Amino acid sequence: MKKVKGKKDSHSVPAYKEFNVSILSQPEKPFRKNSARALYWQRIQKFNGKALKDFTDDCGVNPPSMPLKGKLAGKPEPVAGWINWFVSQNLLEIT
Repeated sequence: MKKVKGKKDSHSVPAYKEFNVSILSQPEKPFRKNSARALYWQRIQKFNGKALKDFTDDCGVNPPSMPLKGKLAGKPEPVAGWINWFVSQNLLEIT
């Protein structure tokens, strides 16, 4: 497949800081205690109605959890992955 050169889209995407976190519901059953999922869920609930940028900045400074094994061992997990997972489970909405 060839790349086609052309003009960039004339519309602009809103700045990252303009998106807000909205909690839609709680999980049907609690997440396993002290799991990464539970720790990220606890943290994101504090940012309900606030800017997504605030949540990502907070997790960048003080990550809720860090893997002990695997290629990400000792490094913070990508926050976008957790946000996408919560959105796909209909627990969270980014507006």
